[in-house]
Amino acid sequence: MNPYLFHNAKIFLLDGKNNHCEAMVVENDRFKAFGTFQELFLSFPNAIQVNLDGRFVFPGFNDAHIHLWKVGSLLGHTLDLRGVHSKEEMLVLLHDFAVNATSKDWLLARGFNEALWENGTLPTCKDLDLLFPDRPCQVMRTCAHIVVVNSFALRLAGIDENTADPEGGHIGRFENGKPNGILYEAAIKLMTPFIPEITTAEYKKMILEGQEKCLEMGITSITDPEIYTPQRVAYEALEKEGLLKLRVNLFLVHLPDIKPSNPYLSKDSCTGRLQMDTLKFFADGGLSGQTAAVFRPYKASDNFGVLRMSTDYFYNLAAKGQINGWKIATHAIGDAAIDQVLSVYEKLKTEVNHSLVHRIEHLGLPQAKHISLMNRLGIICASQPAFVRELGPNFRQYLDTEYQQIIYPYHTLLKEGVTLAFSSDAPVVRDFKPLSGIRDAVQRVDEQGYTHNPQEKIIMEQAFIAYTYGGALADGAGDIKGKMAPHFLADFIVLNKNPFQSSWEDWDQIKIEKVYIGGKLIL
Repeated sequence: MNPYLFHNAKIFLLDGKNNHCEAMVVENDRFKAFGTFQELFLSFPNAIQVNLDGRFVFPGFNDAHIHLWKVGSLLGHTLDLRGVHSKEEMLVLLHDFAVNATSKDWLLARGFNEALWENGTLPTCKDLDLLFPDRPCQVMRTCAHIVVVNSFALRLAGIDENTADPEGGHIGRFENGKPNGILYEAAIKLMTPFIPEITTAEYKKMILEGQEKCLEMGITSITDPEIYTPQRVAYEALEKEGLLKLRVNLFLVHLPDIKPSNPYLSKDSCTGRLQMDTLKFFADGGLSGQTAAVFRPYKASDNFGVLRMSTDYFYNLAAKGQINGWKIATHAIGDAAIDQVLSVYEKLKTEVNHSLVHRIEHLGLPQAKHISLMNRLGIICASQPAFVRELGPNFRQYLDTEYQQIIYPYHTLLKEGVTLAFSSDAPVVRDFKPLSGIRDAVQRVDEQGYTHNPQEKIIMEQAFIAYTYGGALADGAGDIKGKMAPHFLADFIVLNKNPFQSSWEDWDQIKIEKVYIGGKLIL
């Protein structure tokens, strides 16, 4: 098969030296060579020429933490409440969704952020009862660490004033001790057995719809960071059917009865789209809902958030996974949770398979000592610059000044040598375009125009690298994808404008025109 010679383009190598070229050769699924059109034409005279008409070429984006099937679920299965401006608006949307629903079963919605409302308080079961006295309803907060259910759902699950808080969770209560419908962290799982299971066919549909959204945004690789057996089965079926276009890394929540698999272990061959070699743990909750575990309480409260596991319990499970060849990725946002996770990771370094590279997801409030230890242990950070924009008002409302000065410290992480992989955590955020995340990492401005600790701004090339090669490093595939370099997988995107010469006012005019994965035109 003849190679392809792409030319008449500005190809950004993202090598940290601002280098670029005008042409490249792709053979089979790999980049073969880069340079001028003239020299590549002489070296590859039989290549099929592709004129890119002066467009701008970058590596495909790698969203290192996105809940793909949940992105798809908000396209019909679950009501999307992201961006609602008041409790009243939320209730109107819920009412309309219920009227148009074909089933009288559960009403499911997610995405509200009460910090953006005028009164700034969470709804309760009483609010939902006004609309739905006789059918179950669950509304998930944007962070996915808090849900609100109506009284019908509480009765269905047998949750009353005598129900104890589960370990790692909390049941919200009125002053009289009766549940108020707000379930925090592990308490959410008290409701799970009573919500109808999603079928494999439904999961597959959600994944495929989420995949199309990602491709439109120039995403070629993702990590779906919370996978149980039903979702794994759906992903495996899609790969077998040849319908999985994205390169997908799955984090499995429980130690499964399968062996780790990584299609990138051989630099010379890459078969399959699906990677499964990492176990996922949750150390705490989220900052925007005040459930991330912190050493100092949230503003005007005695709330220190939630540590979801004891250190011994966490270590024992992680050690078992590591001994069996599994890497570990742990959700940790607050400084108390980060401290716990790093203490476990440091101990794991003395165990079998200590060469495995582990990750921390989010890393909201790391102290200086944490960043130093991450560098020494080789721990990778997968973080979300979109949080600064969309959740920034929450941070200012709930965190003291000292915490606000260290939140999501991207400049410091890079300066201290920590590998940084960017992601969106969609559908937690509304806008999960990588180009938007790059802007947020460079600007650090929230939706209300406030700039968060500007000393932690990074330059645009650093942000592009974190959203491409950083994700590849986080996948353990840094020698085979995420770079415009010979022998790397030919995953690349074509843009209509040069981001390095675009103003912020024109930023949204940058469009993804073409997407190639493994050298094949996908979009």
